[in-house]
Amino acid sequence: GNGLPATVNNLTIDNTGGAGNNIVTLGASHTVNGVLTFTNGNIATGANSIILPVAATVSGAGTGKYVNGNVQRAFTAGSPTFPIGDGSNYAPVDLTFTGITTGGDVTASTTASDCAGSSGIDTAKSVNHCWTLTNSGTVFTSYSPTFNFVGVGTDADAGANTANFIVRRFSGGTWSATTNGTRTATSTQATGVTAMSDFAVGESSLANTTSTV
Repeated sequence: GNGLPATVNNLTIDNTGGAGNNIVTLGASHTVNGVLTFTNGNIATGANSIILPVAATVSGAGTGKYVNGNVQRAFTAGSPTFPIGDGSNYAPVDLTFTGITTGGDVTASTTASDCAGSSGIDTAKSVNHCWTLTNSGTVFTSYSPTFNFVGVGTDADAGANTANFIVRRFSGGTWSATTNGTRTATSTQATGVTAMSDFAVGESSLANTTSTV
């Protein structure tokens, strides 16, 4: 274990051991009631989670300073950010909700590879992450997730055109389309999503269909 109590008021991560040695590895899930501050280094959760109640905030997250694993956030309103990444890159998710009627928890994580299966994303022109969102108890009308990445040639394939990126969602064994929102060189948004599961981002691999009369 890492010696942390199960619940802390504030937690500062400041490990300066250099690449590969600046990681705090969790042996259990931990709740941070106040401020989770990143100064240096990552938290690796494994199968555990960093749990952030409604009043908790995050400070300093960014390149080389984030949670590699699961972040569980509780909220009743607002636009929570999940300071997640994989073993190499920061790839946070921002969620903007419409019509929350019951507050709950959402857990987010990302892996350092394309989602498995036929997602409808061209794996040669994709963001090399598979994001997973899991809802527990939150009742809402819809939400708009923004999936952030470092950029083309880093954690998105060289030659990919971020202006053409789409978000595809996996649920119940089926991949489906989402509605495009804002797209930048380092982020892709979907809008009006009504449930949570796995998400892939990149250029479409689906052939355009045309009809002639």
